[in-house]
Amino acid sequence: MTAEELIDALEAAKKLPEPMLKRLRQKLAANANPPSGRSLAKFLVNEGHLSKDEAKSILRGPETEQVDLAAFDPLGGGLDTLGDAGLGPEPADAAIDEKSSKGKKKSSASKGKRKKAKKNEFDSPLILIGGGSLALLLLVGGAILYYLNSESGDALLSKATESFEAGAYTQAIDFYNQFTTKFPNHPSAGQARVQSVLANLRQKTGSNDKIALQVAADELPRIEDEPYFNEQDQAKAELSTLLPKIARGLAEKADTAGTQEEIESFVELSKQAIGLSNNTKYVPRSLRDEGDLEETRAILDRIARRQTALDALSKTIKSMQDATSNGDIRGAYGMHAEFIKAHPELMEEGALAEAIAAASASEQGLVRYEAKPKESAKEEGATPLEAVLALADRRVQGVAPASGPVVVEFSGVLYGLDSKDGRLLWRRYLGRPEASVGLVRTADAVLAWDAIANELLSLEPATGALQWRLPVGEPILRPAVQANLALVTLPSGRVLVVNLASGDQVGEVQFPQAVSAPAAFDGRGERIYVAGEQSSVYSLDAKSFECLGVYYSGHSPGSIVAAPTPILDKVMLLQNIGAATSRVRVLSSDDQGAIGEELDSYRMNGLVIEPPHVFNRRFAVVCNSGEITVFETAAGSSADPLTVLAVREPASNERSSGASAVVEGNLWVADRGITKYAIAPSGKRLPARTIDAPLIRDRFVGEILSLGDVLVHSRRRSGTTGVTVAAADAESARLYWETDLATAPAGPPVAVDQPRGILQAAADGRVFFFDRDAVGRRILDTSLPAAAERPAQPLEFLTAISADSFAVSAGGSVSINTIDLTNQKAPVVSGSLPSPLACEPTPVSGGWIAPLKVGQVFLLGKQGAQPLGTPFQPTIQPGEAYAWLPAAAGDGVVVVTDGVQNIHCLAIDSGSLKAVQRSDVGPSPIVGRGAMLDRVVAFPTQGGRLMLLSTPSLESVADPDLGSPAVWGPYAVGPGRCVVVSADGEMAAVDADGSIAWQLPLSGGDLTGAPAVEGDSLLATTKDGRLIKVNLNSGELASQVFVGQPIASGPTMMGPRVLIAAADGAVLVISPPK
Repeated sequence: MTAEELIDALEAAKKLPEPMLKRLRQKLAANANPPSGRSLAKFLVNEGHLSKDEAKSILRGPETEQVDLAAFDPLGGGLDTLGDAGLGPEPADAAIDEKSSKGKKKSSASKGKRKKAKKNEFDSPLILIGGGSLALLLLVGGAILYYLNSESGDALLSKATESFEAGAYTQAIDFYNQFTTKFPNHPSAGQARVQSVLANLRQKTGSNDKIALQVAADELPRIEDEPYFNEQDQAKAELSTLLPKIARGLAEKADTAGTQEEIESFVELSKQAIGLSNNTKYVPRSLRDEGDLEETRAILDRIARRQTALDALSKTIKSMQDATSNGDIRGAYGMHAEFIKAHPELMEEGALAEAIAAASASEQGLVRYEAKPKESAKEEGATPLEAVLALADRRVQGVAPASGPVVVEFSGVLYGLDSKDGRLLWRRYLGRPEASVGLVRTADAVLAWDAIANELLSLEPATGALQWRLPVGEPILRPAVQANLALVTLPSGRVLVVNLASGDQVGEVQFPQAVSAPAAFDGRGERIYVAGEQSSVYSLDAKSFECLGVYYSGHSPGSIVAAPTPILDKVMLLQNIGAATSRVRVLSSDDQGAIGEELDSYRMNGLVIEPPHVFNRRFAVVCNSGEITVFETAAGSSADPLTVLAVREPASNERSSGASAVVEGNLWVADRGITKYAIAPSGKRLPARTIDAPLIRDRFVGEILSLGDVLVHSRRRSGTTGVTVAAADAESARLYWETDLATAPAGPPVAVDQPRGILQAAADGRVFFFDRDAVGRRILDTSLPAAAERPAQPLEFLTAISADSFAVSAGGSVSINTIDLTNQKAPVVSGSLPSPLACEPTPVSGGWIAPLKVGQVFLLGKQGAQPLGTPFQPTIQPGEAYAWLPAAAGDGVVVVTDGVQNIHCLAIDSGSLKAVQRSDVGPSPIVGRGAMLDRVVAFPTQGGRLMLLSTPSLESVADPDLGSPAVWGPYAVGPGRCVVVSADGEMAAVDADGSIAWQLPLSGGDLTGAPAVEGDSLLATTKDGRLIKVNLNSGELASQVFVGQPIASGPTMMGPRVLIAAADGAVLVISPPK
């Protein structure tokens, strides 16, 4: 409907008076751009001449365009013109206007014709007086008129205020503008100007923040000096809300803008709005809400970061494409990982996904299989060891309903035991790889990794005999076995294909990146899955070893350490996330067996180190936090590819390093104690079952092995240093037998003449004697019977007092165990002491010197550790502990020291120790054992010198400089000579007169234990497994051999052979180096 049609309709409906209709037609005719009918109707409604319902009833036809009435007056004359037209009941004012107009024209026409002036007949005094009265009347009338006008202005201002408060901002603005135009000098004109600006801002803010900002920028400077604006807080309080809102709205517009140009424009406008908000002329600090502004700044910062990220995305995609084109797939993956790490919000960006998909497709062509035949060796490699005598102790003897050997591994040592009674069958040292490889058990072999030689071994389980060994040359991950094939995964990025029967290598699959988890066969042995070190999971055909596909998983480097786990037609990928969480990811596989997409995932508390236990379509995951989760999967396109059946929360914050196994529907978990859980498929529970032997004080290590109705587990018993292997009932955990292994030695082996054999003591107090039969079998699994309970402290010292008398003891112990091999019923006798030992005892003829913490120094007899006489007692304070160092003894003289204050020379007199001389230690403390060189005693000092004192006078002989403090020795190696090693790694031979005979720089590991002397040569051992031979006359390193395993003692001579204790207590027999 047009405006003209609307006026006609209004006239027909008699909704407006005729004068107003006439005036509307005149205004419409004079308007070059006439408004629409809808706009005119809205104008009349806003002016109060029509109600909304009347306007709706008049309007007919299609909707017309919307017009902003605040900016467009369809009449062009404002409300006054329309108001005059509507208020006059008669059209008289129109006639008046017409006459007035004609008069004006006539006056104009006659202008210029000047007539001669005539005298005015009214020029008289009376007229003058009347004129004054008339002036007075005019002044009074003006005042009345001013009052009336003022009253009319207040009414208009009141209408403006009411509209403002009612939210009719268009009307309010118009009323304010009328007011300031008609009444510019009104006292409230300044208020009206301020309120008009606020109304304009209120109207635009939120609906059009861009225009609102323009209004603020244009209008605020015009009102900033208005008294009303500066004297009232109300207006500035309004601005403190409106301006931050405008800034926030513009920032949000920038956040959702579609083009870069729009983003930059809205960001700049938002910053301008923030600037206005920070202008104290408009918003004082006391009214400013920094929280609102900070939120807006946060949006702008996010936009800036996103823009930076988008720039980085573009560059990353380009770099990835270049890397892919150049065959550098690992580089492309690395760029992707770094980008996602820096900008995780763009992880799902389509262009990035396309770039990584292109890299994966290119990577598939880089996976190649190559036939590389390589024969394995069937004989043992060269070794300097003549024999290894293994130790065990069948602590609890019994019979389990099992048969055949069971093989376990601890600290790099393999042990074969009889599963029926726990007898030790064999021992083999493998070395300790950086990452555990574990054992792979087949029906007739055990696959093990020799970390010393970098060889894969196949061993006969019952004897430990070598079946074959395949040199690999670098570390491996746990092999995967299927039928007659073994896949040997190398972290460097290769998988070796090995024939299990022969041990020969058939070929190898080469990957374009490193690999951090073992390869895995699917359940039918038709497909192979390999997780790359980062980003990719490979699917291979198990016959041709062709790569069927590369799935981009996006995992970070090293986050997958457990092999992929195929179940039905799914592949479970267990990925560690950060330092304390992990997740199971369910991947689909297509008809060819290639991984397709991720179907589901589940987050867990803790890291996954070992592969899950799979039983049918279910699997159990045990995290290192102790959390246990049991899942079920389904074949095909099931809506629930992963279902959580049961969850067991961690019992503590302590990380678990134990073992687990699923046996007959029960989950056994061993860590601190062993627990049996029933896997309940409903209720998501894992209830613990009652068992006979939970062993809650012990720490479990190694694997839990299932042998039918028998479980075999391993643990470190509380207070012991070794490992106990036990067989238990698979239902109740009742123990059948227990065998102790890997107990550290208390000292070096000792050769015994009568009866002939080898004596070895364990740190837990047990003593073993290898007779001829045990040496021939290379196995000893029974310790000597003891007359008393074993000591609470680990023992450290095995000392030969004479050819037929020995003692084993520990610092801090209140007993010493003497060994009498002629007493078959109770060869080990424990002797009590008045107080704990302060240090290692020193053997002397007929007994040994035992310094105690109470300060007393005893001479103990070789039988029963009984005192032979009166002890030496220095002066000490009551309750004071005396820190003696090991004594030096020889030719009836004993020298003891506390290392800090006193040195005492004692004489042996009929079993008693009598003081002969005392001397001060001096300014540099003594830091090690003493050595007797004829009549001279040698002590190492903290200052790096060797203190030489004559006996019994304790007068100084010399103090040669070693260069740095002693870390080994001194040990007497002949008449008047000792050897000592300083902290700078140099061995020195020092004579009794203080002269240094020679010095030898040493390389390799630290020396351990006391040396042995063979003719004019010194034999010494290093902790890392070397036996060195040094010429005592020249100081030359004559030779050295690597024994292939760590050493825990110094050497002992047994005829032409050398005996050494290994770290697990085994005795190594070796011919001395040439």
